[in-house]
Amino acid sequence: MFNYSFKIVLRGDHVRKDGTQMLVLQAFLCGARVRISLNMFVRREHYDPVRMVVRMKGEAERAQKINALLAKVKSRVEDMFFDSMLNDVVLTPAQFEKEFDRKPAHGDFLVWMQQQMAEARATGMAPATLKNYVTTFRWLGKFRSKILFGDLTYEFVREWDVFLKKQKLDGNTTAKYHRVLRKFVLLAKKKGKRIVSPYDDFKFKEVSKERVYLNAAEVTALRALYDNRVLKPHQQVTLRHFLFQIGTSLRYSDLAVMSKDSIVGDMLVFTPMKTKRTGKIVKVPLSEMALDMLRDSESETDRLFRVNKEQVMNRFLKEVSDFAGLGKKLTTHVGRHTFGYLFIAAGGQVEVLQKIMGHNSIHTTMIYTHIDTRQIQAGVKQLNGLLRTAAEEED
Repeated sequence: MFNYSFKIVLRGDHVRKDGTQMLVLQAFLCGARVRISLNMFVRREHYDPVRMVVRMKGEAERAQKINALLAKVKSRVEDMFFDSMLNDVVLTPAQFEKEFDRKPAHGDFLVWMQQQMAEARATGMAPATLKNYVTTFRWLGKFRSKILFGDLTYEFVREWDVFLKKQKLDGNTTAKYHRVLRKFVLLAKKKGKRIVSPYDDFKFKEVSKERVYLNAAEVTALRALYDNRVLKPHQQVTLRHFLFQIGTSLRYSDLAVMSKDSIVGDMLVFTPMKTKRTGKIVKVPLSEMALDMLRDSESETDRLFRVNKEQVMNRFLKEVSDFAGLGKKLTTHVGRHTFGYLFIAAGGQVEVLQKIMGHNSIHTTMIYTHIDTRQIQAGVKQLNGLLRTAAEEED
């Protein structure tokens, strides 16, 4: 499958006035030939085509420089052939030329990463995503004050992993920082930096976490608590925003910036902040509870609500949960998860839920079908227990 070879030859159809000829790289890729001029010139009598080196009497220093450049070319081509075979990807002539022209990645990776974050901020990337970038950047800076592109090796990410674990971060937080670093490494490759991703060999683990959500009875209890007006003002407002999330599946990032212009008839029409750059529009039918929360809105601007920062909102939600005796840790994510769970539990189709929640992949939406399946299994176990008890009583 991989029939690769190369040689460096003298261009035979043109001799310059000083008697020198250009050195040309000829690569043979499964029968196809690629020729790339190396912009180096030597006399025919000075070049050994078998060893692909030059020998110049009286010009040892110049010969040494040319041979060093030729050694780099040979090493570069061999690396390209090896990578192609290792990854089981056929190297086409076009790909060979593109890859060969790439310059080695030099410079400070942290400086480059900071520049990319500034560009992302300018293009309106979701605040939550930017926050993850910034946090990862800061941890990288604590790990090493200067990181060159050439430092990004398997050994580097292994030591980075050990460093993060020593900070007593949980497994998913460590995995999140690895995902961000891997994303920027792949972005560097995409932008022409000649580096090999260390994550081709290093695999990090993510700890599966149980998603917290509320069942219908718990949502009903929270709604009754809201209607009874017994909470403190800041708790009442926070619960209003949370119930609106449950009724619409909104992420916090969208809730915080949602404008009144997004209300079109009985629909909420908007472009999610998380996928803003794709321009994808999401349409969510407004439930009765969502409409009730809108009517109670405290906002006097063009925003739907005057929302606290996420950290503050989560702190107030804990107070609400304690007051209601739910025994669950409420966060802004729980509102979105609750919508997904209740939609599937009510018999909604997963394909429809995908569109409402704005998921790019249906595999992301499928988590809610798994949650519902667990509820069904739990119900069957309860039924089995009741039947066993009834049978024992008859005996």
